[in-house]
Amino acid sequence: MENENRDFGWALARIATGIVMAYYGSQKALGLFGGSGFSATVEGMSSNMGIPEPLVVLAILAEFLGGLGLVVGLLSRVAGFGVFVTMMVAMVVNANRVGGFGVLATGIHDSVNLIFYTFVLGMVALGVVIQGAGAFSLDTRLGIESRIGQVFSRKSA
Repeated sequence: MENENRDFGWALARIATGIVMAYYGSQKALGLFGGSGFSATVEGMSSNMGIPEPLVVLAILAEFLGGLGLVVGLLSRVAGFGVFVTMMVAMVVNANRVGGFGVLATGIHDSVNLIFYTFVLGMVALGVVIQGAGAFSLDTRLGIESRIGQVFSRKSA
């Protein structure tokens, strides 16, 4: 029962993070939910933020496809890595937009939220990279996790 609860809890964290990422990724990739769509997002992030277009494309793919991967638990460690990197970059970009990480000491909620929101999403994604998707995932169901997990797990002596 304890393992089932742990697996269920881990699935909830992974799926919730994936839903958030897929939502924002779909805004950028497809223009859903009031988003700008792929071309406008690439153009906007490149011209307004100075991010090279290939990196913007990778970020969009990481958010959208990585989010979907986390939701269903497919290629979860790869999806988690993409989401982790994207969220850590977003955290630094957000911190710079509000005056740096020193804003954490001010307690200005909107500014602090920009930093912590991306931090939490990134940390859950990093957890997926380290731990894998868990029992309630396509990775486990299809046997992908057992093969990929061998790369990340310690060998018994």
